[in-house]
Amino acid sequence: MKDSILVSFLYKAEPDETYEMRVAKNALTNFTGSKYAEALEYAFENSDQASVYTISSVLATEAMTDSMTLNSVSDATLRLNGATTKVRSVYGTEYSWISWANSSAHSPVVLRIRQDLSYGAEKMGLTTLPGGITVAATAVALADLCGVAIPALVAAIGNVLSLYSGADYIEDNVTIETYKVTACYLRYGTVKPTSNSAETAYATATKNIVRCVIMDSSKSGSSSSDYADYMTLVDDVETLYIPSEYAYGTSALMQEAYNNYIG
Repeated sequence: MKDSILVSFLYKAEPDETYEMRVAKNALTNFTGSKYAEALEYAFENSDQASVYTISSVLATEAMTDSMTLNSVSDATLRLNGATTKVRSVYGTEYSWISWANSSAHSPVVLRIRQDLSYGAEKMGLTTLPGGITVAATAVALADLCGVAIPALVAAIGNVLSLYSGADYIEDNVTIETYKVTACYLRYGTVKPTSNSAETAYATATKNIVRCVIMDSSKSGSSSSDYADYMTLVDDVETLYIPSEYAYGTSALMQEAYNNYIG
């Protein structure tokens, strides 16, 4: 509705309750059409008039004993592998000890960067949403669990439920299954003193790319690829460097390896 603004919010002290209010533009005194702070303030001040939806969340550590438990451990494994398959389709197949870069600046010593790619997946939990809640409010409810931006979640939830607007309503209760998958790039700074000597790693650094994957928990399949097809990759990326982005760079890692080599 163009004459109103849909506001969805929750209080961190009450994470299981999501509030939603449609604020009429004529109720706002300073609305300019470009800023929504006043609409949000109005909703906070009049939260007693908002619709309140109770969100039932089950963390992954509890999920296997809850009534929403998956049918079997093997099914749970297929789902977990499906989440990995979804992310692998973006970043590629695992590999190890490939040569990434090299330098002969300290000839005859050869410095080289070797790199591994591996994946780790974790089930975050199950979140049951009541019928009547909007996609936008659902995104607000899931944002903390997923650790991603709300606009990206709105698009992902819409894709999972075949809804096309944040203002669209979910007709019936639905349970969203949430996973986090990490693509881990491990780099080694290696030193090969001579052509006849062994190549040894003297330094390491890591880049972790963390992605959130969601799906409708009612879906069932017989393979990891089945579940990957049901899943949606949230279009938001968290990148973590250990010990730092600078240390992960090829030049810095080679230099660190050489410094450690010469003592």
